Amino acid sequence: MAGGDEYLNGILVLSRRDGQQTRNHGDSISSYPENWHSNSILAGFGWQMTDEHLINTTIDYNNKTKNSHYDTWDRYGKKVESFDKQRSKNNRFNLAIKDQWKPTNISWIDSLTTQLNYQRTNVYDSTDLRHKTKGNFNTQTNYNTKSYNFITTLIKSYDNQRISAGLNGKWSEDESPFFSSAKSPNASFFPDGDYSKPQADSRSYQLGGFFEDRINFNVNDSNNFYLVPGVRAVYQNTKPRNLENMSLSKINSSQLGKQYNSNSDFKVLPSMAFMYDITPDFTAYLQYKRAAQMPNQNQLYGSYLAHSTKYVLVGDSNLKTETSDNFELGLKGQPVSGVTLSSSAFYNKYKNFIAYTRYNKNFVGVGNRIVYQAENRDKAYIYGAELSSEFNIGKWIEPVNGLSARFAIGYNQGKSKSSYLGDKYIEMDSIAPMKSTIGLAWDDPNKFYGVAITATFQKGKKTEATSRESYGNDGKPIAKSKDDYFRIAGHGIVDLTGYINITKNVKLNGGIYNLTDQKYWDYLSNNKLYSTSDHKYLDMFTAPGRTFQLGLDIDF
Repeated sequence: MAGGDEYLNGILVLSRRDGQQTRNHGDSISSYPENWHSNSILAGFGWQMTDEHLINTTIDYNNKTKNSHYDTWDRYGKKVESFDKQRSKNNRFNLAIKDQWKPTNISWIDSLTTQLNYQRTNVYDSTDLRHKTKGNFNTQTNYNTKSYNFITTLIKSYDNQRISAGLNGKWSEDESPFFSSAKSPNASFFPDGDYSKPQADSRSYQLGGFFEDRINFNVNDSNNFYLVPGVRAVYQNTKPRNLENMSLSKINSSQLGKQYNSNSDFKVLPSMAFMYDITPDFTAYLQYKRAAQMPNQNQLYGSYLAHSTKYVLVGDSNLKTETSDNFELGLKGQPVSGVTLSSSAFYNKYKNFIAYTRYNKNFVGVGNRIVYQAENRDKAYIYGAELSSEFNIGKWIEPVNGLSARFAIGYNQGKSKSSYLGDKYIEMDSIAPMKSTIGLAWDDPNKFYGVAITATFQKGKKTEATSRESYGNDGKPIAKSKDDYFRIAGHGIVDLTGYINITKNVKLNGGIYNLTDQKYWDYLSNNKLYSTSDHKYLDMFTAPGRTFQLGLDIDF
């Protein structure tokens, strides 16, 4: 519901959603049972307080509960190790207040927008495991955060320039309460079970600012050329809290304080863009941006002390920031009437990628162990090209007014290399294989009905295995991995969709997805399946077959 006038307005949105497991297309094991429901409330209020000030307030609340039953298989997907069930609860509350000020008597400000934001999230999982050999136990994990944000943006246009600048700040706290009824064979060493708290509580704050100037030059009295220099500066400081609630019998908070300490960094991130209007509706551009991803709390303060005689997985509070240099060349807009085009080629180079390195060394409080520790271990690069286009055929051939065609294709390639002796660049498993889309649509010129058929094709790809995660870090060259991953085959799926506007306010829409009932796997979700896994296990990860959807929209 929404309503208002030029001075006051408001909106209220209520949403309830319920669902079950997404079926697979296997012929042996059906998807494990799952049901979930969510409730969302969004309330917004706008007030034109004066001629200069517009106030907007938004309250957003969402909660979701999910219940699932599933089997846990071994690493290689050959046998079931436990029979489990899980109940998850997530909720998020967000409050935002924004003031847009357009002063009439200050010449150097066109508008100044200031926003304050508060957000709280709670994530809770309770898992009951019935392990074939280790018995039954319950594990409860939580991840709770609260944050306060401030951002202000100033805009000023002057002659051929449009200047924007701003400041921002964020303060956040997180905690991860944990419980497990599992008991270690060595009860004196891990009195609270085989597992310790997964990461330390922490506090983080970030301060930043940016400046950008869009300078417009007129060329030949018709074409525009734009120069857009910019810079962003950011400082972040993170430190652990409440280390006493991570303490175990042989590791106290004082010892943990030597392992986990504060982490801070300051980065200046420049950018530059050049744009040229080939025609008023078609623009070419070249841009460069330097970006940074500062370490998160788990990478800094993570702790997974499992099966005490084996290993420890731990964060490193001395981690450096991941950085990247990003270049992009592209075209966008309408080169001719009836054609919309967007294309780009890009190259991104990354440094100080964070991964886990294996050591044999002393760990605080527990002596010599196999230690997997977060480290700035890898460097990487990604390049690719994308093309998206739409052709309004009715613009050229009047009798088929309403007929349009779409074509898109994307290609990405990415490789990474660790600092290990003898390592080489190998393909990153997070890069999707080449994908293309072809579509044909008909929309009645009077907008009474429409129908579209879309075909999507994706190339097959097999993840290249690496022994980086098991490398002994003993000074010898890294060995070639013996793991063999399941090749995700290429596939093509066809979707048929349509709509009918029954009245001005009532719209019926629907679709048949995967029309040919194709059996396939999604690469990004399943690239680490092993080729030697049981075929029943592999079948569980297939995407849904032919699927139907029907919806009714009523707007008034």
